[in-house]
Amino acid sequence: MNTRRRLALSVLALSLFATGRASAQAAPTEPLKVIRIGVATGGVGSNPIRHGGTTTALAYTDGAFEAAFRQDGVEIKWVFFKGAGPAVNEALVNHQLDFAWQGDLPAIVARANGVKTKLIAGSGVRTGLYLAVQPDSGIQKLEDLKGKHVALFKGTNLHLAASAALAAHGLKESDLKIINLDLAGGRTALLNKDVDAIFDYVGAFDLRDRGQAKIVWSAAADNYKYTRQAHLLVTEDFAAKYPQAVQRVVTTLVKVAHRYSQEANRAEVFERWGKTEYPEKIWR
Repeated sequence: MNTRRRLALSVLALSLFATGRASAQAAPTEPLKVIRIGVATGGVGSNPIRHGGTTTALAYTDGAFEAAFRQDGVEIKWVFFKGAGPAVNEALVNHQLDFAWQGDLPAIVARANGVKTKLIAGSGVRTGLYLAVQPDSGIQKLEDLKGKHVALFKGTNLHLAASAALAAHGLKESDLKIINLDLAGGRTALLNKDVDAIFDYVGAFDLRDRGQAKIVWSAAADNYKYTRQAHLLVTEDFAAKYPQAVQRVVTTLVKVAHRYSQEANRAEVFERWGKTEYPEKIWR
């Protein structure tokens, strides 16, 4: 899928907080001073300073939200979670975040357990999912995973997509010997031959290019139903107090998406993402 289409799909912005609706919401009890945004990835850098693959990541790199709220003196605080969506949920439960970028499965789990949030924009829609195996494993397709040791980051949108793909190919999770590892841990386990295969993201291409893995299946080549979905959400409490701020966040994200969805900016997208978790050639 080309970058223009991918980014366009990544911003199915739901403008739920227009002025007409805002009048029905409770007035804020105090002026807005800080917005806390959680991100379901560890990022890279000492702050950390970078992450890639979505329009939310580009908004972060560009300082777009900071610019949108600078005139009001509102501070934007980004919090990155190596534990991905499940770790974001813990922060939401403890009222430590106002917005969060995360995958669909952890968001569903949170809502099912009473965490009050609102989905406001798709960001990271139809993200890739790949099956990487040891080069000499003999695994050629999903059906060959039966009885094999497979690394899978549980509780994430990757988990939900992988489970759906396995089911479509006649497998239950119990048919595999699943090891719960994050993406970096899964790659290490594959290199050390502790697992036979890993469900992974674009980082699997780095292993492939070094001859350390084979990619034998991808969601894009099979069916886009098995790609991964992510989004930006807001807590219901914050949305009720500051509806205009929520609308400004959505509008800002749409503007970022529009800019980088232009074909003329394709090279810039890859250049920016190439300074994040994976080199530019991997994103391409």
